[in-house]
Amino acid sequence: MKKGILFIGLTAIIATALLIMACGKDDDNDNDKPKELTPREKAIKDYEDNYIGSYVSDPAWTGNTNGCSAGTISQESRDKTLQRLNYFRRLVGLSDNVVENPAQHQGCQEASLIFKAQNNLSHFPPQSWKCWTQAGYDAAATANIGWGTATSGQRAAHTANAVSAFIEDAGEHNKAVGHRAWFFMPGLHKLGIGSTNSTNCMQWKDNYNTSGSSPEFIAYPPAGFMPNKIVYPRWSFALPGGANFTNATVTMKDANGANVQLNIVNSPAHQPGSYPLRHLVWEPNVDVEFLMDDTKYTVTIDNIAQAPKTSYTYEVTIISVPGISGRVAPGMPLDEMIVMSVFK
Repeated sequence: MKKGILFIGLTAIIATALLIMACGKDDDNDNDKPKELTPREKAIKDYEDNYIGSYVSDPAWTGNTNGCSAGTISQESRDKTLQRLNYFRRLVGLSDNVVENPAQHQGCQEASLIFKAQNNLSHFPPQSWKCWTQAGYDAAATANIGWGTATSGQRAAHTANAVSAFIEDAGEHNKAVGHRAWFFMPGLHKLGIGSTNSTNCMQWKDNYNTSGSSPEFIAYPPAGFMPNKIVYPRWSFALPGGANFTNATVTMKDANGANVQLNIVNSPAHQPGSYPLRHLVWEPNVDVEFLMDDTKYTVTIDNIAQAPKTSYTYEVTIISVPGISGRVAPGMPLDEMIVMSVFK
């Protein structure tokens, strides 16, 4: 009888040990599974992978101004230009599948060459400008264009750097953020790309439709977690169907509920059928470039007319991220022509 009891006891001990081992293996398998990132972590990873990861140090421009050769730039630099544009579009809730329109590359190259050769910028460059061509003129008239003096580094006005500058839209003549507006067109699905090592042309003509999907509103910086390096002085808000912002007011509160001082710099009326979308634009008195801790702002826009709602409220949480500043325009006179020239 004792042998039977002993046998049963050993069996129970072995079974328990096997169960513990099996659970241990399950735990090991759980540890092998990738950790689910929090929304904040996802925002940082996307910034590191697709903003920092799209930096172009040298576009490998093959042209020259002496012989008026437009040349070309590397396919990698063109791909990274689209990577950065799609990153910004994804941030604001728009489709992030814009691709290159290769048929427009040559025209944009020739426009970029004109700007570099003349050391100047215009949507309508006159025939007296150096290296002028009809193709370059046509591209410049229907594109976001930029010029700068640097030929290397973060402030060189080429490829992905220029995308950031267009989103920033600094300068006295860019208060309507027209360049940002073109890049944030819901129906934008292609882009013509051209650059030298200090000038650029990104053509939107024939590359958008009016049926693109869109979130409830398009705000920059957007609701949610936002990397501080790419929070620019000008904040903006637009509605997919358009709106009348003539009498709109903007209120910003910090995490303590205190009002943030701001200045509205563009409050456009509704213009049905016009593209790109008109944006309400304001400049808050905040400096987040060297932010150390997360900072939340609540934005409320009231008195909107000709829109689904008269008021919208959203929260932006600005987070500190590593890397160099995303502000490129201070060292780059970006498209100092009147922004309204790009509106249809």
